[in-house]
Amino acid sequence: MSRTYIHVLGEDASLSDVSDALRRAGITPDYDLTFAVIRMQESLPGWWFTVGRCGLTCHASVGPDRAFIQPPLLDKYDGGFHADIPNPTTCADALDEAVRKAVATLTAQGDYPSKAPSDD
Repeated sequence: MSRTYIHVLGEDASLSDVSDALRRAGITPDYDLTFAVIRMQESLPGWWFTVGRCGLTCHASVGPDRAFIQPPLLDKYDGGFHADIPNPTTCADALDEAVRKAVATLTAQGDYPSKAPSDD
């Protein structure tokens, strides 16, 4: 598939050019979501996430994982944080938005950073 896009874009097309072309075609390159997951795990260690896409929106949720986050943070944020962004968008954008909402709320409440317990 990438060869097709490079052919259309020209041999000197950069990865960014290919990514932009894929995005315009409604295709989310896998690495966008991979990087969003990495950012999420760095920002909210010990939290779970879900992402999804339908014909209308891309959506994501994040919340404290019961295996790592204990009360009172678990009780306070057990409902998680959610983003539902109308298309055209990506699951990576939705995950980034859910993380932004979580970090902003945690920061405002004095609960950020929310760290998972160490293995010490």
